[in-house]
Amino acid sequence: MKKDSFLPYLAGIGSAVIFGFSFLFTKEALQVTRPIYFLAYRFTVAFVFISLLAVTRLIRINLRKTLFKELLPLILVQPLLYFTMEAMGVQRTTSSVAGLMISTIPVFVLILAHIFLGERLRFLQVISIFVALSGVIIVTLSRGGEFGAEFLGIIFLFVSTFSAALYNILSRRASLKVRPIEITYFMMFAGFIGFNIIAIIQSLALKELNSYLTSFIHLQVLISALYLGTLSSTLAFFLINYTLSRLPASKASVFPYLSTVVTLFAGILIRGESFAITGLFGAALILIGVYGVNRLSVKRAPKRR
Repeated sequence: MKKDSFLPYLAGIGSAVIFGFSFLFTKEALQVTRPIYFLAYRFTVAFVFISLLAVTRLIRINLRKTLFKELLPLILVQPLLYFTMEAMGVQRTTSSVAGLMISTIPVFVLILAHIFLGERLRFLQVISIFVALSGVIIVTLSRGGEFGAEFLGIIFLFVSTFSAALYNILSRRASLKVRPIEITYFMMFAGFIGFNIIAIIQSLALKELNSYLTSFIHLQVLISALYLGTLSSTLAFFLINYTLSRLPASKASVFPYLSTVVTLFAGILIRGESFAITGLFGAALILIGVYGVNRLSVKRAPKRR
C-alpha cells in the first residue's frame, strides 16, 4: 500500500508540469546560443544548485566508490545522450514536432519494460496509452505542426525519445540499489562534466571560446539556465526518479503526456498561440488516457532473486 500512495503520482504530476514549461525556456535560449553551450550552462547551474543543497545538509548524498559503476549506463543515456539529441532536434524542428516525438516515450517503455522488467499490462491499459497518444497527435495537429521539418532533426528526436524510454528502465533498476536523490545528484554531476568538456572542445574547434564563456550572461540564456538548471534538471528529475522508484515503469511513463498539455496551455497564455476546439478534444483524450493507465492495476511477473 505504501508504494501505491498518492505521493508518487503527485511527484509525477509535478515533474510533468515543470517539464511542460521547459520547451519555452529552451527555445528562448537557443535563439542566442548554441545547443551544447546551453546544455553546459544548464547543468553547471544544476550541479551547483544540488551541491549547495548537499553542503547545507538539506539533502543527504552517500558518495560511495561503487556509485559510478552502478549508474554509468544510466548517465550515458540520461542526461548525456538524451539532452544532446533533444537540443539538436528542437533546434532543427518545430516545438510541435518535438512534442509529438517525445509523446511516443510510453510506447518504447511498454516494450522495454516487458523485456527487461517483466511488467505485464492489461489490455485496457494498452488501450488507455494509445488513447492518450491519439490525444497528443490531435493536439499537435491542432497547433499546425510543421511536418516538413528537417529530416535530421526528426532522427535526433527519435534517438532522444528512445533514450528517454531506456532511462525509465535503467532508473527503475538503479533505484533498487541507489536512492532517487543520489541518482539525481550523479546525473547532474555527469551533465556538468560531460557537457562542459564537449562545449569547450567545440568552442575551440570553432575558434569562439569567448562566445562560450560570455553567452551565459545574456538575459535570455541566464533566465532559461536558472529555470532549467534548478527546477527542470534538478527538482523535476528528483521527482521523476522518486516516481520511478515507487511505480512500475509502465505507469510512470504516462506522465510526459501531461507535459504536452502543460506545454500547450503555456503557449496559449504566454505566447498567445491559438487553440482550436480539436485541441480541447485532444487534451481531454490525453487526460483520459493518463487516468486509465494509472487507475487500472498492473499484472507483474514475479521478481527474480
